Parts: sequence; structure tokens; C-alpha cells
Amino acid sequence: CTDSLTCRRICPLPCSGLLPSGLALSSGMKILYRFISFAFLLRLGYLLSLRNLSRHSAYAPFSDVINTPLLGASITQMNVSLPILVMGMPKTGTTTISHFFECPGRYNVSHFFCRPGKMAESKCGVRVKDNIDKGRSPLQGIENFDVYAQLDAWALRKNKKIDYKCYLPQVEALEQIHAHYPKATLLLNTRRVENWIRSLDSYNGGRMRNQMESCDIPGLPAGIGIQDSDLKTFYLDHIERIRAFARAHPSHSFLEVDIESSDAGMMMEDAFGIDHSCWGHKNKSDKQ
Repeated sequence: CTDSLTCRRICPLPCSGLLPSGLALSSGMKILYRFISFAFLLRLGYLLSLRNLSRHSAYAPFSDVINTPLLGASITQMNVSLPILVMGMPKTGTTTISHFFECPGRYNVSHFFCRPGKMAESKCGVRVKDNIDKGRSPLQGIENFDVYAQLDAWALRKNKKIDYKCYLPQVEALEQIHAHYPKATLLLNTRRVENWIRSLDSYNGGRMRNQMESCDIPGLPAGIGIQDSDLKTFYLDHIERIRAFARAHPSHSFLEVDIESSDAGMMMEDAFGIDHSCWGHKNKSDKQ
């Protein structure tokens, strides 16, 4: 350092030529001071480079990532607000996600059922639709959970009290969810669309796909879905719809994770502070 102002800003110790009057240093001490100052400057440069990198990398804060067209990157320790709502389609790792959040014992997690028992009325989607139809908040009566790993409801055709075959709040009730839970954390779980369709075909003898074809879901009318191309369009459109919804409603923390990615566990750890060892592929045999 040769300038006193610069010296005061960046030097951790007195700089050569600017020592207090009357203070003399041995040659060894001067060398030590210069070495420490040099090491400090190297460290400062490294930290500044990290700061600049974080503004453009996959690990940028949510406020930066959400405004970019490419979501799905890891978000370092999100500002997680409850509830955490899973926005992906069925057969995209919802069981794995539920086990992940249950693993540390920190969260109360629901998966498909939000009330005791295995009856249709116990399914989360049925409770949500009943609440919305009656003008109530979507999670009224089932608000005891922190994480809702699968909100949709299926296999309702045999229940005479229910006049619909399935219900997907992540497709049909986004605005109601936002109105009542404007700071809820949204988790969009994805996988390769070809693998998703294959999972629909193999799960429970293909009954899941049959339900997708007959349910009359917005974006997938009844009778549509026999062709793989129909399901592919519906699936990819849903992903884009959730991304757009998150961009339009920045009060929500948002993470998109490809469940088939080798980095999925670390992404979830970064975002939620749960060790990645809690992440593991469940339902490998496609049995739920």
C-alpha cells in the first residue's frame, strides 16, 4: 500500500511506509506483515468472486432464480414458509418426498390421505375440493400438516357420495391456494416425461393411466390421453403453468427438482436444510 486511504480500507495490518512515527520493525516482521496482508487480499478476492458467481449460478438466491426462464436449480437454504405444497403430478416421486420430510422428525407430513383411514373421504384432494366448493379455505379441517406431499385424489368412481373421478388441486385450485396461503412454499417435482408415462402404465396394472384418460381434468378432457403425445403435452404444459404461477406470485418460495437427477438429494438439502441422506428413491416397483 502506498496510499493511506487505500491502506485503511484493505490492509489488515499497518502498511509499509505508513507505520506510526517512531515504530521500527525488524526485517522479519516486515516480511511477516507483507505475507499476512497478501493472504488477506487473496481471501478477499476469493470471497468477492464467490459473491459474483452466486448471482449467476445454479445456487443463486430464489429472488434471482425466479425471474429467470430456467428454474429447477438448487436454492441455498430457502426462506421456507409453511405449508409446503407439492405441485407435481402423481408418479413423480411423491412417496420419496414424503419420506424425505418425515426423515428428521421435524415436519408433520401427509401423503395422499389427510384423515385417518383409507376411505375416499380421507383423501387430501377430496377434503380440498369439498372445502373449496363450500367457500372455505382449501386446507380447512386438515391444517395439522406441515407438508402435503400429494394433494390430488384418485380412484373415486366407486364412491356414491362423490360425483367426480379425480381431483388435482395443483391444476384446478392454484388461485384459491394463493388466496389463502400466499406464502406457502411450492415444490414442483418433475421427471422425464417418457418415464412418467411409463410409470403410469406400470402402476397398478395401468389403472392410473386409465384414470388419467377418463377423469376430465382441465387440460386433459375425458377420452384424451390414449395417445402418449396427449399425456406428454398435458404434463409439460402443467410444468410451465406452475413455473409461470410462481413467477406471477413471488410471495411463494419455490423450488423445482428433477427427482431423477443425481443432484436431487443435495438440492433438497440446500433448500430445506435436511440432510441429503434422507433422500432415496421409493416405490421402485411402482407400488404405492
